[in-house]
Amino acid sequence: MYLIKKEFAEHFYHRESKIFQLYQEFFWTRKTHPIFEQLERQVNYISRAIPISEIDLLLQSFLSHRNHYQKVSSIHAIQMENQKGQATMVLKERYIEMICTGSFDGELLFFDILGKFDPYFFAMDFTNERYGWLSPIKERKFV
Repeated sequence: MYLIKKEFAEHFYHRESKIFQLYQEFFWTRKTHPIFEQLERQVNYISRAIPISEIDLLLQSFLSHRNHYQKVSSIHAIQMENQKGQATMVLKERYIEMICTGSFDGELLFFDILGKFDPYFFAMDFTNERYGWLSPIKERKFV
């Protein structure tokens, strides 16, 4: 997940495939390839740094009462009831990595919390080519 700058999120609303294509190309291009630096600059230009300490506190405040929640450094993990699944979120400087097994309940729980924090989080699953905003972005009204 990346935190996209507001102006780019609004510009690419309903054209999310363009954002996904940029990140997909960035992730699949070798660092030694001549175009890598250009892709990296574009990715950094449209995204914001992750406010790790704020998100750490937010996740802890929402999840600390749950029995199967654990936090180590900037890693948050939750085991869903009845062993249905597990979700682990790793907060990094420029993006958030999520690893999920089993049901989507843990993933949705994290997505819901992050979506309330900032509507411009953009999640991508490169393996299954799925992507989208964690919260619906409200369209600007022009008069």
